[in-house]
Amino acid sequence: MIEEKGEVTRTSISNWAGQLYSFCWEMKRNDYVLIPLNHSRQFVLSRIVGDYAFDPDNEFGLWHSRDVEIIQESIPNAIFSQSIRYSLGAFRTIFKAKDEEEIIATIEKHIARKEA
Repeated sequence: MIEEKGEVTRTSISNWAGQLYSFCWEMKRNDYVLIPLNHSRQFVLSRIVGDYAFDPDNEFGLWHSRDVEIIQESIPNAIFSQSIRYSLGAFRTIFKAKDEEEIIATIEKHIARKEA
């Protein structure tokens, strides 16, 4: 981590290392991921379809990656309960949501309403 990120605090290194460990070893194919859209209050629901890959020559600086299949774009933050919104706004970039069933049920209702 220090090689990749440079000299930063031990806390930052520990945080990044923990997230990278989760991304590489704990996340698996067919896991669902909720990806926040930059500068908006919306998410994209995706499913992991590829294994972890490391490419230090990636032109965008994205050395660590996984292929995903987009299931639903533009999921507004506002459809979730306040407690879910707080957990989705957590400091860590990668984390396992505590209320996974509630999140999925809320997204399914949202999709059904859009399709009706």
